[in-house]
Amino acid sequence: MMTDARGLFHIDSESQTTGMQNCGAVLRTLRSLVPNGLVGDLEWERLVVRTEGLPASVLGLEFRLDDREPNADLLLGLVPGSRAEEAHIRRGRDARPGSPEAVLANYFARVRGAEFPEAELITRTILEYDVGRVAGDGRWSPPAVFQGLKDRSSPDSGIRDPEVAGRIASAISCAVGRADDAQEIAGIREVVAALPPDGRLAWLGVMPGRNPRMIRALIHGLDADGLVDSLQRIGWQGQTETVSGVLNVIDDQFARLAIQLEVSAQGVLPRLGIEVYVLPKQSSDGFADWSTAANPELWRPALSRLEDAGWCLPLKMKSLLTFPGREYVIDDGIFLVHKGINHVKISIETSQPCTAKAYVGMFFLPVNT
Repeated sequence: MMTDARGLFHIDSESQTTGMQNCGAVLRTLRSLVPNGLVGDLEWERLVVRTEGLPASVLGLEFRLDDREPNADLLLGLVPGSRAEEAHIRRGRDARPGSPEAVLANYFARVRGAEFPEAELITRTILEYDVGRVAGDGRWSPPAVFQGLKDRSSPDSGIRDPEVAGRIASAISCAVGRADDAQEIAGIREVVAALPPDGRLAWLGVMPGRNPRMIRALIHGLDADGLVDSLQRIGWQGQTETVSGVLNVIDDQFARLAIQLEVSAQGVLPRLGIEVYVLPKQSSDGFADWSTAANPELWRPALSRLEDAGWCLPLKMKSLLTFPGREYVIDDGIFLVHKGINHVKISIETSQPCTAKAYVGMFFLPVNT
């Protein structure tokens, strides 16, 4: 289909990424590209309201696969140094001092300064907004902030230096207005120091709306066969039999996985996320599988396993499989919209049933005519 999105996009010549001046206007225009089984009309309008005036390079949505309500949370991707990030900095400078917008702008300005050499390891930012289960009264919580990390000297995503990880973790606390917690930072260093040879810290994130206070760390490169041993080596104290059960459910239905840990001042918390991917490698820009593979059939076997386990409703599976693809939108030129499933995360929590979420993305590129 061809959708009119006039005036909503511009090309970022530095990053070769199309930026969005106003994600709310973009979402209103692109409503027809997302199935009703994933997001209802009223729920979509809440996403529009939440993102009004927010710039981004990439749009992402997060769906709870066992939730009968067609709700979604939102993810905005930013390329460091891009016009979208610059727009967030300008927006923060005009905001009330101490507000989440001002704090985030100060953080972006800080990590781009000469006094923060680790900035060259940060490949992208994701701002995560809770929308689906938040009262629609205009009192939104500030976004979580995640930083993607990459050692420029290595083809693999992520870093392995504990001291570098600690300095980045210390800096990212400022993105949500937190003071450093020495024990929390030490916990991140200890996790990275304990990684097996192929393990890498790929993301760090802070979530101001979640309790207890913690830093989320995403680990790439762990092998499924030795995952339980790796988790114990890292210091995770959760239910290893549940991890084994999840791996049995998704056995042979994924190309790689990643592990999401939560690290607090008390150490590694019991809550765990297992992220499942169907392609063996990320795309060259580091953003997502879905930018290179739009074929929904790649995901059918894995989603079928989740449905059999009771972690994914049939309607959610059916709707997810109709989402991936490529569509065109019209601005001052023609833009190609890549839509696809990036990954599925299975969450493990003590004395709670496992749950699953799907993360999808929409990536915009100009079409040369």
